[in-house]
Amino acid sequence: MFGGLCMKGLVKETIAMSIIKWDPDMFSVKDPNIDDQHKTWISILNSLYNNLTAKGTAAQSRKILNAMLEYTQMHFATEEKLMLSIDYPKYKEHKVSHDRFIDKLTGLKHDLDAEDDILGIDLQHVLESWLKHWLVDHIINMDKQYSAYLPAK
Repeated sequence: MFGGLCMKGLVKETIAMSIIKWDPDMFSVKDPNIDDQHKTWISILNSLYNNLTAKGTAAQSRKILNAMLEYTQMHFATEEKLMLSIDYPKYKEHKVSHDRFIDKLTGLKHDLDAEDDILGIDLQHVLESWLKHWLVDHIINMDKQYSAYLPAK
């Protein structure tokens, strides 16, 4: 259960198609908690993608997008707390990136809430062209930078 939403059913154990697949060599920041959160975030994204490509319901897509927004906010708060605890010198830049992403994702959610049918190509295009690329780029080019400041385990 997360934020009043049961993740079961939103994040499927076996995903028919993945827009992103977890690759520890590519994505691991060497912090098990953050890595687990990234895996969950990827699973939520894949669930939304599967719902869209399988022509699932608009209500289910909205529910998954809401879960994604809530989970992203929790994950960013966790990361930001971690970065502050290690005196990460690029914290402010990283936080700005998080804030911009939340603003854009919130805007997308509001736009979709106003639409009658969100299962068209537009949301799938947003997933494939923006969300996927932002997440991959952010983990590889920003999150992995703070991992060098984490204490050795």
